[in-house]
Amino acid sequence: MERHWKLAIPIILVVLAAAVLGACVPAPPPAEEVAPPVEEVTPEEPVEEVKQFEGVEINVLTFTGPQIAEPLLRRGPDFEALTGAKVNVVTVPFADLYPHNLD
Repeated sequence: MERHWKLAIPIILVVLAAAVLGACVPAPPPAEEVAPPVEEVTPEEPVEEVKQFEGVEINVLTFTGPQIAEPLLRRGPDFEALTGAKVNVVTVPFADLYPHNLD
């Protein structure tokens, strides 16, 4: 019986090595995608930027503190530049937020 194992072990090792090496085939290269040609469009006349909310004022009521009021104050001018609407940020203490809103 021992003699059979002496012959079987090398055969099993060769079969396993062939299976492992057979599985190590390089992957095929990915297919190249060709993008469709892009048509360039050039305006004949200069386009005038239209600000949809020119002359509109937005009043924002918030409580004091850097969490909400600071970003509103910082980004208000950017919003005005993009849309034309003026942003007024009104800050009040948290306790006065509701009564101030009723005014």
